[in-house]
Amino acid sequence: AALKERALKIKLANDVVDLGNIVRISAWLSIATRQADELQKVRSNFKAINDVLDELNKICLTQANK
Repeated sequence: AALKERALKIKLANDVVDLGNIVRISAWLSIATRQADELQKVRSNFKAINDVLDELNKICLTQANK
């Protein structure tokens, strides 16, 4: 059970990194092409990042891990 929980925590943390990378790349693409619509496409990723962080926060029991 502990290994499954640890694997879930790692997966959720990786999901946050992946979503953040998508936002970062879109931001630079938007700057390079001078098209703000690139940022509009990934705007929903911020809510998704917060949702994943909320889920991760629920399963982190140690204060140092929050």
